Amino acid sequence: MQYLQRASAAEQVDFASDALARLAEIYLAEADLARAEARGKSPAEAARLRGWAAAVDQYADQLLLLLDDLQQGFPAGLFLDAAGATSLEVAGGRVMLVHPRPDQQGTFEQEVLASFCGRHDCLPMTAAGDADGSARPIPLGAARVSPRWTFTNAGPAYATISLRPETNNLDLTLTIIDPAGQTV
Repeated sequence: MQYLQRASAAEQVDFASDALARLAEIYLAEADLARAEARGKSPAEAARLRGWAAAVDQYADQLLLLLDDLQQGFPAGLFLDAAGATSLEVAGGRVMLVHPRPDQQGTFEQEVLASFCGRHDCLPMTAAGDADGSARPIPLGAARVSPRWTFTNAGPAYATISLRPETNNLDLTLTIIDPAGQTV
């Protein structure tokens, strides 16, 4: 990520576009899964799952709007927090690049990198820091953030995010972003 933070604006936009497109695809699939699971459930459970699907669809739509902003020429800002979580900012909206299923975070990151590296030379990303200039694997980010979203039938109400440091001597920084993508 450090390389991408220093990369050209065009490379940053390409990486952000790949990440947003893949993340939107993932969230749309999650909404479809919730709708499929709603079939055959009790009315109350089906309503809960349909409400969840609607909220996830709305979030995916916001991701697609940010992708559209990139395509319209807005710049992308890439950020890496102290815990290793990556976020991006486009047109005043900031998004954490976190898969909704933490056990699939590494796969998501590899898919985004594969897409990006299919169009760009990624050797500088892998060779940075090696004394002999040899390539090394692109490290995976640590999936330490576990979002737990809570919604009402009327729509998104609030989000509860649980953060657990690896050790007790770590200081945590938390940025809260409202449903409109604004920092609270």
